[in-house]
Amino acid sequence: MRPFRLVLLLLALAGAGAAPAAPEPATGGLVVPAGGRIRLLGDSIVRGYGFGNYTDPSPLRTIQGIARLLLADNVPYPVDIDRLPRLWQGFNPDGTPVTIATLGDEVRGSLRSGELRPDDWLVYEDAGEINMIQHPAPWPSARDMYGRNRAALRSLLEAARAAGMQERVLLMTMFDYQPNHAWSEWDAPLDDGVHSGNDSIRDEAAAQGARVVDLNRIMDRAHDHVTAAGWGRMVGPDGIHPNVYGNYVMALSILGTLGAEIGSWKLDRLQRHFLHPAAGGDVERVWGFTRDPSDDERVRLLRELQAIVVGELSGLPTARRLTEGAARFEGDLLANEGPSWDGRGHLYFSAADRISRRDREGRVEVVRRSAGRPNGTLIDPQGRLVVCEGGARRVIRLEADGGVTVLAETCDGMKLNSPNDLAIDPQGRIYFTDPRYGNRDTMEMRDAAGQAIDGVYRIDAPGQVVRVLTREVERPNGILIPPDGRALYVADHNIRPGGSRRLWRFDLRPDGSVDPASRRQIFDWGAERGPDGFKLDTAGRLYVAAGGNRTVPGREISDRYKGGIYILSPEGELLEFVPVAHPVTNCAFGGDDLRTLYITAAGALWSVRTTTPGIITAGGGRPAP
Repeated sequence: MRPFRLVLLLLALAGAGAAPAAPEPATGGLVVPAGGRIRLLGDSIVRGYGFGNYTDPSPLRTIQGIARLLLADNVPYPVDIDRLPRLWQGFNPDGTPVTIATLGDEVRGSLRSGELRPDDWLVYEDAGEINMIQHPAPWPSARDMYGRNRAALRSLLEAARAAGMQERVLLMTMFDYQPNHAWSEWDAPLDDGVHSGNDSIRDEAAAQGARVVDLNRIMDRAHDHVTAAGWGRMVGPDGIHPNVYGNYVMALSILGTLGAEIGSWKLDRLQRHFLHPAAGGDVERVWGFTRDPSDDERVRLLRELQAIVVGELSGLPTARRLTEGAARFEGDLLANEGPSWDGRGHLYFSAADRISRRDREGRVEVVRRSAGRPNGTLIDPQGRLVVCEGGARRVIRLEADGGVTVLAETCDGMKLNSPNDLAIDPQGRIYFTDPRYGNRDTMEMRDAAGQAIDGVYRIDAPGQVVRVLTREVERPNGILIPPDGRALYVADHNIRPGGSRRLWRFDLRPDGSVDPASRRQIFDWGAERGPDGFKLDTAGRLYVAAGGNRTVPGREISDRYKGGIYILSPEGELLEFVPVAHPVTNCAFGGDDLRTLYITAAGALWSVRTTTPGIITAGGGRPAP
């Protein structure tokens, strides 16, 4: 069931290639209206275990504390999120409950007291009867735990339905990382030997048509990423309860399931609390971590976990068959666009006024300033940097002696629009896309009838420019030619309402011309943010930077195709999705083995390791031996 949207949005960035940046959205798409309330009912979800010191006043100690920081940074109106006081009060010394109440009684009692209102959102995690049934103790009956768990949830949903609020109940599955503890085996079979505690939550939610967030799956992904990075676990020393990063993942998962476009959310207030006390933060050491991250690493981990939650909530395939772990946040490096690897240990990328390069050690230097608003870059087989200067409306090449050669500036006597991205064929001919985003009144590139042309062009020699596609693609953006030179792939990213957001393939003839009749759709992003730059691996798979983490009113939605890398088969099957917590623009394979995919995203640089090497132009496109 898709989350509702009932919030006002301002214009947002139009996405890759759009001319002037529109304002950031005024809200993150949260379903809860101004003055609305979110009530949390459960155990870890409200108690908080972030430091192992439960009296610590830090907001990171609880889910609601973290959520408040996120809401304050991203939603311009008040939303009250807090725990719902429980009617069930725990156990007597002999293990019997102090108060026996069904979950339905919990809801009805809270409604009578006014602690819960029919227009509230109720987020439910382990509590009441399910807690009593799941955990070992001398209960009167522990038989048919799966059925009893489902019956308990059913009573909660029936009470909510009677109050007219079933559509505002969110159920959560549970997680654990120490399954030898019987009291945390949420994925272990119950007494029927078939179903788990999490099965009871998923199955009853499906039967009742209730919202559910599979926190178990999300935390598994987050935990895998954290442990692979060598930090430790997402839980504290008890092996059960979440640390501050676990609390963060839970808060993001709740807000994301309630419609928030969390992939575009700022983390400014939150990340200040995650720093060491010497830097003004709250966390001396992360509970449950075996190695202490630096302040920069703590912030990086927040971004990486944000991307993981976005991916898991998207419903897209994130099985990690073709990549090794989640995307890694490399830093805010003015990496807006145009990544390319030179085969000698340098990654180039572009920003509004410069071209930079980063070496193997992570050092960044500027190689060209005032570069005419550069976009796509390409390292040719001779090791020279070729650049689309969109602002200067030309394609240039930087020579080894420091000179600049203008390769393309006009075609048929008309000034180019805004050269965007580049490709090169086996004969060394350069192809580029020339869309115009933003103001189109100044376009010179028009046909005899005065209609604007957003074309694709071939450079045979400096100044010798031929148009190869005219209207077969609405707004050509990314472009690619495989090593055999037999195909031309073009990303179509028309940001106007109803515009095409597709990836196309054309046959490329030996003479460098394109067969327009051969056009074949590889993938269609529908009304959502479409493809930008993309690359190819040695198995012929396409790695496409596409999708968005926020809705742009009247232009693009972000319901399914979230921002990240879409790995497609040559036939267009979506094989895997790599989520990124910034608006993605382009990507490039690099590293000595060409198995690191670098991703540019609104000034931030990300990377992900792949199982198959990629292809580059420099040095023949083969990984180093």
